[in-house]
Amino acid sequence: MLDANDPTAGNETSSGLFTTLRTGLANSVNANAAGATRAQIDALVSGDGTFGLAFYVDPAQFRGSTITSGHVECGALAYCGIPDGTAVISGMAESSADLPRGERWVTYSPDGSGYPNLERITGWDGRTSFAMGVQPRVGTDRIRPGDLMDVVFKSSTGTIRRPTTLAPYFVTVPAVSAWSSGAAAGTVTYPVAPGAPGTSQGSPIVLGGGSLSLTFWRPQRLSVPGAETGDFRDLGHLNYGVVVATTTREYGCRGHYSDLSPSLTKRSGDPSDPALSMFALKDAAADAPADPANTLSFTVDLAGCLAANGQPSTGVTVDVQLTAAGEDRPGGNDRGTQTISVRLP
Repeated sequence: MLDANDPTAGNETSSGLFTTLRTGLANSVNANAAGATRAQIDALVSGDGTFGLAFYVDPAQFRGSTITSGHVECGALAYCGIPDGTAVISGMAESSADLPRGERWVTYSPDGSGYPNLERITGWDGRTSFAMGVQPRVGTDRIRPGDLMDVVFKSSTGTIRRPTTLAPYFVTVPAVSAWSSGAAAGTVTYPVAPGAPGTSQGSPIVLGGGSLSLTFWRPQRLSVPGAETGDFRDLGHLNYGVVVATTTREYGCRGHYSDLSPSLTKRSGDPSDPALSMFALKDAAADAPADPANTLSFTVDLAGCLAANGQPSTGVTVDVQLTAAGEDRPGGNDRGTQTISVRLP
């Protein structure tokens, strides 16, 4: 099933493992922007700092057991199999300063198992979890939806094994085609040249007001061979939002959106839910063949969002992350993100 949250199968086999694809404006790829090739996709998926796997497991779900360590057994998977797995450690925002970032994950085994380990971390909310962020550093021919691994925990009641599968992942990011703010407006032509407005905080898009209107293309997945035509499918039923990130926190803009395109609606739910805050809009459209004519749009009161989160909101340059996210699962969700630098007046 394409949906990692498929109710007929439960979500146990994919909860706790999430994928992220993050690009800046200059290295963004989208099939509707300027086309996309398999070589471009493989460069993103195997690149440094673009595609990542995030393991995140809350030990509270194992009631009656005290978890002491966790590791991952990958069989012959190219990115995490022993002894030649290519994945390198990138860590999480809450990871220890001692975590050997940049080293191959298969060499990190403090529990003595000989397998790549998860790290015990404490989040900003005080919760303890076992987590690890890694970059696989392989192309799409060697990391495939359906890859199976065993997440293994040592506990006070014995060994707990949790078979886990890799869900279908983003191979492109949502891509802005046009923007406006007050009297200022512009379009984005792909590929975006290094140093163009929006590509860095040293070269931001200068806004004409505190609100920012964005028109953008949906991200894509690879088509299913033999079942779908073409190379790519626009991903439907995703959750969208603008996220402003610091080194330790991500801030969402729920309550600050307007002028939604017809298929977008505001999500409802627990206002304390971080995912609902960050990805506050729901797309009703289904997966469809990639088509440049199909765009989404909204306006976000960026200044109001920053102020509501206790951040400076005037005369500042910030990185705005236009994010598409899959359904919320225990521990997180899959994401595709395009980062754009903007300066508020």
